[in-house]
Amino acid sequence: MKSENNNKMNISVVIPTKNRQELLLPLVRNVLDQDMVPNEIIIVDQTKTSIDLNLVTNIKGNNKYVCSVYYIHNPYLSGVTAARNVGAHLARGNIIIFLEDDIYIYKDFIRQISDTYQKYPEVGGVSCIQVQESRRSALGIILFSFFHRGPFKEEKRYIDKYWYLFKKPVFGVRLLCGVTSYRREIFERYKFDENLIGYGLGNDFDFSYRCSKEFLLAINPKVRAIHYKNSRKERSTKVFYEDKVYFNFYFYKKNVDKNIQNLFFFLLSQFSVILESILGSLQVKSNMPFKTTITSYWKALMG
Repeated sequence: MKSENNNKMNISVVIPTKNRQELLLPLVRNVLDQDMVPNEIIIVDQTKTSIDLNLVTNIKGNNKYVCSVYYIHNPYLSGVTAARNVGAHLARGNIIIFLEDDIYIYKDFIRQISDTYQKYPEVGGVSCIQVQESRRSALGIILFSFFHRGPFKEEKRYIDKYWYLFKKPVFGVRLLCGVTSYRREIFERYKFDENLIGYGLGNDFDFSYRCSKEFLLAINPKVRAIHYKNSRKERSTKVFYEDKVYFNFYFYKKNVDKNIQNLFFFLLSQFSVILESILGSLQVKSNMPFKTTITSYWKALMG
């Protein structure tokens, strides 16, 4: 049975999308089928040709508690970060949930997020565990944790792998992977970085890192989603490896205090990037990932 929108906890869902109508429509249906529907859904579409809004609104069907659906079409936005900023600016909810278009959320996803904010009023951002990530190898997580420390630490892989060990939200973490939520007041202080154009690799890490200096962030293992990795073929391209190196240098220069310890942590994390490119080359049986990564490092150092 669906529950009515909570008057105290108005919730907006923002969905940036581009060229993936076949994924967008099932996601909208997924959101409207929640056991607690949001107050509004804001779709920010960067596709050159806009979709028929009736395709979206007709999905509402016979839902007893119908939320508003807004469709913003702007093919001139610079990428997902700009689309998220547009959605956040237009959102009227005091909680804003961001969903990438290749996401499936469990039926109680929104209710669990709402409950977390109400139970922990000091929390500024809440994210989920991604169920498919539990298949990651334990050795891979150990190696990743070894290479990523200090400002580059990422706890989410461990939490996703062993989510069943956590009975309560995990606090003081970074929120990643396009399935996040934040209180509205955060956007009075912070924006997604529009210098990270296109699909904006690393933009979620950058945003949550900056927010975490002022706001408490949490991952609640009761909030669950699936991210369909196979729909992100662009991340196996040359651009992905170029952007990965670019983001690492950009993040370090922009956000990290310059001292010997942080420089060591930065260099250590780059060994992980190189190792990943080697494994990527072996996987696709091509030297493209490794060659692109090394070339990108050379350009970054010379630039």
